[in-house]
Amino acid sequence: MKIYHSLYEELNTNLKVLNEGIVKYSGNINRLEATMSYIGLAPEQITPGAKDTIVHINYAPMVLLDGALNSVINTSKFEIIESDSLKTLIANYPTEIAEFKITDSKINDIVVNHLQPVLEKHLALVDILPQENPKFNNLRDFGQVSNYYRLLNTKEYQNALVDRLIQTENLLTQAKKLRNRTQIMGIKLRRELGYPEEYLQ
Repeated sequence: MKIYHSLYEELNTNLKVLNEGIVKYSGNINRLEATMSYIGLAPEQITPGAKDTIVHINYAPMVLLDGALNSVINTSKFEIIESDSLKTLIANYPTEIAEFKITDSKINDIVVNHLQPVLEKHLALVDILPQENPKFNNLRDFGQVSNYYRLLNTKEYQNALVDRLIQTENLLTQAKKLRNRTQIMGIKLRRELGYPEEYLQ
């Protein structure tokens, strides 16, 4: 029962992370598609809202847990689990997490090594700072200005946008699949533990 409880808690944590990730990835896809729609606009047509969408490209890789699962798989604890279907799910889960992390890492690489350098080449990062803070007024008034039009029409930037969009769509699909797998495993473990049906959220 301790093994089942440890697995269940880990899966429940992953489920919350995946639910948050699915919302985040959907939002990222919308932002990327919106950014692509600005390509070709005249400089005066690029609104403050569009500039805000373009400049905020930060990305935080997702952290999924698999310590309890690996502990079970790699020790004699695995043989204690009676359900063959649960054993199969547990055995495959770390591989699915690993595949998810590969795609997640690809997106982080695109942001850090492709989008960010070309963004910094054409934009003044003061645009990221809070507009209402007077401490940055001198930098805004006398510093180098951003050229959003040139950025949007740079091939390197366009390619990085497309690449990030494709990888984010892949990650969203993987996250939904992994969430489904997590829920199924959680249900099986919940029944073994005697938890009420609505326990896993």
